[in-house]
Amino acid sequence: MNYLHKAGGLLIKDRKFLLERHGGNETYIVPGGKLEAGETAIAALIRECDEEFHIAVSEKDLQYVGSFESRAVHNPDKIVKIETFLVKTWKGEITLDDGIENVIWVDSKTIGDYSVSSIAKDNVLPLLLEMQLID
Repeated sequence: MNYLHKAGGLLIKDRKFLLERHGGNETYIVPGGKLEAGETAIAALIRECDEEFHIAVSEKDLQYVGSFESRAVHNPDKIVKIETFLVKTWKGEITLDDGIENVIWVDSKTIGDYSVSSIAKDNVLPLLLEMQLID
């Protein structure tokens, strides 16, 4: 099985977390992206936050929370391994890059209203509830 190594960012506002949708897919996923050659997960996430949402994030703003694996939403013949970080603060207003079709802010009460990745539903949601960061 082929692996995609990604970095993911958990952005929280008003006790909800951000998910994105892109690539013509109806499933919302954890924001972030693939690591480029020689890039660390932290560097990839900082780059992706700028590219996807036009927000500035620094390494000190990130807290590692876990690594998760699942079949890739956009490439089902691959397994995505996502190194996930809580984005504690960021600078700027979230504005969408052309490649991002939509974002949603969800919590345990609203996540079921959308098609979301298994990592978002089965890994991230319980983790953020346990950390008491979302409702």
